Amino acid sequence: MQTFVLAIGSLMFLFAAVAIARHFRITKATPQLVTTLALAICQFASFIWQMLVSAKPLALLGAALIAFFASQFLFGWSLHSSRKTKLNIVFEPGQPQRVLRSGIFRHIRHPFYLAYFMFWFGASLAAGHWTTIALSLVLVAMLALAARQEEKNFATSPLASDYAVYRKSTGMFLPKFRTSNEG
Repeated sequence: MQTFVLAIGSLMFLFAAVAIARHFRITKATPQLVTTLALAICQFASFIWQMLVSAKPLALLGAALIAFFASQFLFGWSLHSSRKTKLNIVFEPGQPQRVLRSGIFRHIRHPFYLAYFMFWFGASLAAGHWTTIALSLVLVAMLALAARQEEKNFATSPLASDYAVYRKSTGMFLPKFRTSNEG
């Protein structure tokens, strides 16, 4: 089971790396982008190392698989929902081009980041080591800051009013549930 989790996690990491390179617009390798990528590679290396050096509890391996598959589903849905536009890569300077409202973006404003969070959570569960967990937490914090910056970019762009309406109806990382008396 441990080898299977390692293989699935590795394949998903590699798939995401290729998909990110092909799907997102990268015009400038900012220091924040380079740092985020370096940390992601270190986190992944820590995951691999910890999976190879010690046996892991079956329950944690199972939970990691669930997180990996949920992450992959969300990542794929996000790719599909944004396939007609070239989104900016994380920490990319500049104004946003459009507000996405279809597919998963009807429910969550930053589904790619949520997919990454879920993957790193799964890797942390499987590895069960403080280095993997610490790197995952740093990555989550960095991407949460990136999402906040993207929100500020929208607020100062020509799309500000449209994005403000969109923000009211969707959650940043989790769906926003409406009460029955809301429209």
